[in-house]
Amino acid sequence: MFAKGLPIIYYGTELFTKDVHPSMWHTGWQTYSPGYKFIKALNGVRSEFNLQLETMEVMYADENRFVLKRGDVWIFLNNFGEDHKSGVDYQVELPKAEQGYAWVDVLSDDAPVTAAQLSTATTKPAVVVQRQLESWAIS
Repeated sequence: MFAKGLPIIYYGTELFTKDVHPSMWHTGWQTYSPGYKFIKALNGVRSEFNLQLETMEVMYADENRFVLKRGDVWIFLNNFGEDHKSGVDYQVELPKAEQGYAWVDVLSDDAPVTAAQLSTATTKPAVVVQRQLESWAIS
């Protein structure tokens, strides 16, 4: 979803299926599956930040972690399995947020990223962007 150009999603991917997926036109389109919501969130970031033609910059990489940046969007990936007992410490610091903005993780319902160096509680990927403070703050 964050590669340059047009993303290609094979049907069934939104269900995380490894089997042959039945025709969506006859069985209904499942817009409530975790995979569909994941792809929708990624596509929303891609559209909101106009990433189609942005260049990609690798910010950090080792045998288990990969951090890339496209435009103003930071993507944090890892290859730790679900059996990994702790979160992931990424060895890269986010720049200071602009005045009136804060860093948030789009894949965690815009949860604030409070440390300059991202550390996650799980092995799930993170997509971190700046949002205006009032757009996500609880009143």
